[in-house]
Formats: sequence, C-alpha cells, structure tokens
Amino acid sequence: MQCVFCSSHLCVLPTAAGRLEMSISPSPSPDNLRICLVGDIINDEETVEAARSFNVPVITSENGLDALNDFEWRTFFVLKDFEGPIYDAIHKNKQW
Repeated sequence: MQCVFCSSHLCVLPTAAGRLEMSISPSPSPDNLRICLVGDIINDEETVEAARSFNVPVITSENGLDALNDFEWRTFFVLKDFEGPIYDAIHKNKQW
C-alpha cells in the first residue's frame, strides 16, 4: 500500500482489522526527515517504538498542524484514522 501523503516512503496505514502496519520504500535521505505522531496514536507503545526504530526524530502533536509549515523538515505524519478533520487538514496542506 502507498501512503496517501507521499505515495511511497515511510508510512503507517490502517488495515481492515484495525491494526497498523509499517510500510517502507526507499527514501531520499535520512537528513531532515522526521515522523510526527498525531493525536491518540502517541499512546500506542508499539507505534511509538516502531517510529523510533527508523532512527529519525519523532515528534508528537495533538493535530499535526504545528508541523505543517516547518519546511526545514520533511515530515511523515502517523495518524490513527485516515478520515476526519485532522486528516483533512494535514492532507490539504501536505508537504512534497
């Protein structure tokens, strides 16, 4: 499956069973890459551990909007739900 934000790279996607799976494809470089855990996902220990395993900075945010305009970083957002107002706001303002 491809990420709805970047069409490849590091992504966490919902599955039919409601569990999360990691999907990795080649990324440009670890320089200036980071993961933003958004909302309640920060309380999921497996997801936090998985995010840290990529050896890039991991930040947390209530809604992800505070990381959207930081163009010094390429941010990959990890959300529990890929629908609703938080997803819509991030998707609308996604970074390329």
